[in-house]
Amino acid sequence: MALAILDDDTLEHPPIEAVFTVDEEIGMLGAVAMDCSSLKSRLMLNLDSENEGHFLVGCAGGMRVDCEFPAERRRWNGKLVSIHVSGVTGGHSGVEIQKQGANANVVLGRVLYELKKKADFTVVSVDGGLKDNAITRSARAILMFAPGQEDLFMDILKEQQGIIEKEYHKTDAGMSIEGFLELSKEDAESVDGVLPMTDVCGNAVITALRTFPWGVQKMSKDMEGLVQTSLNPGILETKADTVSLVFSVRSSVASEKEELYDRLVCLTESLGGKVSRSGDYPAWEYVEDSKLRILMGDTYREMYKKEPVMEVIHAGVECGLFSEKMPGLDCVSYGPDIFDIHTPQERLSISSTKRIYEYTVEVLKRLK
Repeated sequence: MALAILDDDTLEHPPIEAVFTVDEEIGMLGAVAMDCSSLKSRLMLNLDSENEGHFLVGCAGGMRVDCEFPAERRRWNGKLVSIHVSGVTGGHSGVEIQKQGANANVVLGRVLYELKKKADFTVVSVDGGLKDNAITRSARAILMFAPGQEDLFMDILKEQQGIIEKEYHKTDAGMSIEGFLELSKEDAESVDGVLPMTDVCGNAVITALRTFPWGVQKMSKDMEGLVQTSLNPGILETKADTVSLVFSVRSSVASEKEELYDRLVCLTESLGGKVSRSGDYPAWEYVEDSKLRILMGDTYREMYKKEPVMEVIHAGVECGLFSEKMPGLDCVSYGPDIFDIHTPQERLSISSTKRIYEYTVEVLKRLK
């Protein structure tokens, strides 16, 4: 849209500075690194939202937190088996975290803990998820079970499958928890030549997956229905000598974001691991007397005869970073309808995109 407007000499608009950033989905790293000192504008139309008629005027702050545990290994005789959690609904860990559905990494940890109560096994690997800001849809564990406990393994898996799938039948109807006594070709290749972990290391990983906080931590008292603080364990990855669990932490209250970070540090270090943080971005605070918000609201009403929805969301938007770097910045984030974001079913409405473009052109005309 920005390029099309810049390319059209027939449009009326004030002077325009078009800003394009990289790495937005992995911590808004482009906006973090950007030097804004050369920008003169103090009005910002942020084309980075996904619900037509909804205008974002504030957002949570956040960060990525990497919790890393040692994976010391030893020889142990047993049979390799695997557990697969799949079919979780998933979604955006900010705007869809309030649905309180399942997270495959958390489900896997719960199953492993139940197995540990009754069975003798060691952990070889645990993996799940690719993005910290997406609710994990699938996860797997490869274990080495003591000989003769195959029936016990399958019985416990079947029991947990019934319990957990019943709990999440409304939010994650397609979820399945399956155990396999023979490794698939992919699973076998992933652990070829890899020894199982020591009991201490394996138990630390299971404890972390079972006990770490996740999901909605607090709802806003100021805005009904708004999540104030949450975290999502989006990536679980096993390497040769480490297991990492990566969280997306969000809060519109800076002190609560730090409190969650401290909890993760406390728990990780008590289990022999270490923590690092990256991609910190500030909350974008709601501006009561925003002239841009008022103009954009009036324009939308006149063009579409509908009442615009002005809202603060529990997700990261670059407006917070730009507002911190550019004092006095007045900004609104908006965009066309996008459905099932951060899932394989993500799609964009073409008709909505056309309307939002026409609306943007009209807003610029009025700003002139």
